[in-house]
Amino acid sequence: RGAFWVPCKEHLEIINNNISEFQKRNVIFIAIASDSINHLKELSNKFDYQFPLVSDRGAKIAKKFNVYTFGSAIDIIYLKTKLAIPSTFMINKEMDIIWRYIGAREDRPSIELLSSKMDEKL
Repeated sequence: RGAFWVPCKEHLEIINNNISEFQKRNVIFIAIASDSINHLKELSNKFDYQFPLVSDRGAKIAKKFNVYTFGSAIDIIYLKTKLAIPSTFMINKEMDIIWRYIGAREDRPSIELLSSKMDEKL
């Protein structure tokens, strides 16, 4: 949906507070959001994110990963945009998707689930 969306911001904060879980496994976490580059820079500076934020303003990445939707009418009216479905992908060094978590409006994977999947899949 976008890093401005409260569930997304909360999830990014949880990831940031637990970034060592990724680092100790030699995993790079990258957040991709539909926000503008400037907005993402602002958020990153404000919350001191320890991982990169990538702007997918045209939804090219969301479409490529098949996690793009037109959203509900209220989303279109208030957000003035189409939406990416909250999703998490684990991609190995060969660039293969080895695990995915396709969420819903406010559904995100926990650090415990991410940690266990990293241990299992990587």
